[in-house]
This record gives sequence, structure tokens and C-alpha cells, in this order.
Amino acid sequence: MSSNDPSPYRRLALATDLKSEILPRAVAPVWAAFLCEGLMTSKRDPYRSERLLNFWDSGRMKLMIESCRYLDRIWAYSRRRWGHLSPKYGMFEYEVISAFGDLLGVHLILDHGELPSDEEADLIIQNLVDAFFIRDDAP
Repeated sequence: MSSNDPSPYRRLALATDLKSEILPRAVAPVWAAFLCEGLMTSKRDPYRSERLLNFWDSGRMKLMIESCRYLDRIWAYSRRRWGHLSPKYGMFEYEVISAFGDLLGVHLILDHGELPSDEEADLIIQNLVDAFFIRDDAP
């Protein structure tokens, strides 16, 4: 599949689901996987998941459930911009979703297991999404 031929779930998201204010069912599991990757792994810290779970006392599943609620916020902020960007200009899942997971993990470690407020998360989301859509290589 070439970079100009988006995956089936992205084709769906780029069509009718862009009208939806909630995260489309076809997109949610893919974004959750990228969020988990960013949250639980780090090239700089091979023990990140263990350190993270030491601060988060409710278990891995509860952490993922709580973390995935931010995906709706990312969708709400980014969905109107999808029609204006061809997939050849980057991988949103890596540059936004996984990156948000990474920053969420850092926040959880530094704040001893506390999730960011919605306001804090929204600032991070806006910065990541804006950086993705406003770039030199974007149309």
C-alpha cells in the first residue's frame, strides 16, 4: 500500500465519519494501539512501563481505559482538518497519537500517577495537532 493509498480504516474516517463528533469505531482501536505504544514504551527508558505502573496503582487495564478518553478530545480537535491533508504528508498516528501517549506517560511519572486535567491535555493536543497540520510540507 503506497503512502497515497490510506488504510481502510483511514478511508472510512476521511469520508462520512468526519461528520461524527465522536471517535469513529473504525479508528478507535487503531488510535488506542498507538496511544498504548507511546504511553508504555520508550527508547530512552526501557523500564518505562514498570515505572509508570509503579505510580499508577489501578493496573494496566484501568490506565488504558482512562488514557483512551483523551482520544475523543483528539478527534474533536482534529476531525475538521482531515479533509485538507493528504496521507502522504505524515503519519498522524505516530506524530500525534503516539506522541500524546509519550507525553501522557511523562506526565504520569512526574506527577506520581496523576492524569492531566482536561485543560492541560487540551493544550498538549492542540499543540500536537496544530504542528501536524501546519508544516512546511503540508499544502
